[in-house]
Amino acid sequence: MLQNSALDEAQRQYTHNIINSSYNLLGIISDILDFSKIEAGKLELSPTRTDIIELVEHATDIIKVKTSRKNLELLLNISPDIPRFAIIDPLRLNQILINLLSNAEKFTEEGEIELKVRHEMTDADHANITFHVRDTGIGISDKMQKKLFRAFSQLDSSTTRKYGGTGLGLVISNHLASLMNSQINISSESDVGSVFSFSINCRVEGKQYCDHVLTNTKKVMLVDDNQSCRNIMKRCLNYWKIDVLECENAHAALELLGDGCDSDVIIVDYNMPEMDGLEFIRKLKQDALIDIKEVPIVLMHSSGEDPLLQSGCRELGIRYRFLKPVKAYDLHETLVSIETKDENLGYWDKQKKVKIRMSEIDFIESPSILIAEDNRLNMILLKEMILKLAPKAQIWQATDGLEAIDEVRK
Repeated sequence: MLQNSALDEAQRQYTHNIINSSYNLLGIISDILDFSKIEAGKLELSPTRTDIIELVEHATDIIKVKTSRKNLELLLNISPDIPRFAIIDPLRLNQILINLLSNAEKFTEEGEIELKVRHEMTDADHANITFHVRDTGIGISDKMQKKLFRAFSQLDSSTTRKYGGTGLGLVISNHLASLMNSQINISSESDVGSVFSFSINCRVEGKQYCDHVLTNTKKVMLVDDNQSCRNIMKRCLNYWKIDVLECENAHAALELLGDGCDSDVIIVDYNMPEMDGLEFIRKLKQDALIDIKEVPIVLMHSSGEDPLLQSGCRELGIRYRFLKPVKAYDLHETLVSIETKDENLGYWDKQKKVKIRMSEIDFIESPSILIAEDNRLNMILLKEMILKLAPKAQIWQATDGLEAIDEVRK
């Protein structure tokens, strides 16, 4: 909250240093505690039925703020047909993934970071699930790779000074992988990037996606300057029997649409060079290249806190959006809501005595919002976040369910 308030440059730097130092100290303490358990032989796994999709999505959410600040493309690449549930230790698997993703973010200044998950069934109920964390960072030479899994070891002293850390993260992660009968492998090249990977064999069940079959969406135009992101989305869309027309920038998409190219849905990224997603949609409306009511437009974006994004969506009437990294489930549900025209979503208008569908709801600049929360700090944070997105919002507060009911009755 303090960092996002009105600060001068010096104050902002001090705040940034305090936050980073706090995270570093917390990481050091956590690493030392886990390492002491390893040394004492008391670090054990607790396998349980786990939603594997939710787990990897949570891992990317953890580092999304940092990658957004560095303008890195964060990619989540999950095989569309992967079983949804697995018998694993979610806490320790999550620890490995967050460590690998955090390292990737730490050592990458530009480009992209990808978490890829693939599986291979070994019998009817078991699968080898492989996790790959790829980055376009500084890379690691063959000589330096031999030091990676030594306790309290960094690549060199300059690395410690520049990036911090204890050198325990990979050691702990590799030990956790060994408890899962696996090991962390590395493929890397200096100044090109790295790929860390490991596989676990476990019992699995269930499928990832809901039962709704997409029947009306036959072709999607995908506009995004990042090739890797387009590849991931295309893989999912093709799996659902949807053809994909790729465009690497807004100008290419406008040219195709101007030539009469048709599609059922247009999915466009907000953050693109030369012409961003909002400018692209504004141009579509100005030139009347398509009927937006007939061809829905979906906007992808990395952060919902951009005030220009919020005002632009209100101005252009953009109702379909989802956050990056693209999650297959979000993509699928967005297409479902477009096909069904949000038939099951909406609210009951007491005065008109009709159900108002989500697709018919206009953006509300001055909403009335009720927050029911008994934790004072959470209440403060929620109010700050809401007022950032909707500065004119009227907020009602309740500390429990009974108070919330009383507020609604008023």
